[in-house]
Amino acid sequence: ITLSDEQGILGGVQILIRCVRGGYRVGYASRGPVVSPADPQQISSLVEAMLRAARAQKVSYLAVAPPYHAHPLAATLLRHGFRRKPDPLPPGHVMDATLLIDLSLDVERIQAEMRMQVRQHIRLAQRRGVVVREGGKDDVETLRLLMVSLCERRGIAPTPPEKDFFANLWSVFAPRGWVRIFLAEVDEKP
Repeated sequence: ITLSDEQGILGGVQILIRCVRGGYRVGYASRGPVVSPADPQQISSLVEAMLRAARAQKVSYLAVAPPYHAHPLAATLLRHGFRRKPDPLPPGHVMDATLLIDLSLDVERIQAEMRMQVRQHIRLAQRRGVVVREGGKDDVETLRLLMVSLCERRGIAPTPPEKDFFANLWSVFAPRGWVRIFLAEVDEKP
């Protein structure tokens, strides 16, 4: 579901819908909807579009895991009849595999928040010649190839499989400062 005006896309959400035992349909929006938090009307319009889509798809249960720092969105969801999820209901453990680091802080402050063992691993990597640098447009294909190589080693298909996915992502988000690439290298090899 997208929200647009004459200048382009303003926000959107993707809802995964699955049938469960008993013929019920369950919807799940992970880290969405994404919309400018500065415009409450856009947030409300997108939530209303989600509800219309859920009704049209005969969804019995719609779970929404809002994006990080989406406080205005949470309030809007509550006003539209959503409730905070009781722990026994799915989805569970939404945050377990996510690490959020505020890159606007200086390195010392970031490291101070890390466990001692993590700081030891960082120092060991530095002694072994690992250098982390911020990449740019020329590194987008390198990132994709690293992902493909990792997937081959694990015996799984790359996700996303499209060759141009990262290039398209970069072209849309980089001009606005919404995406950054960091590469770890040894002897200038990623």
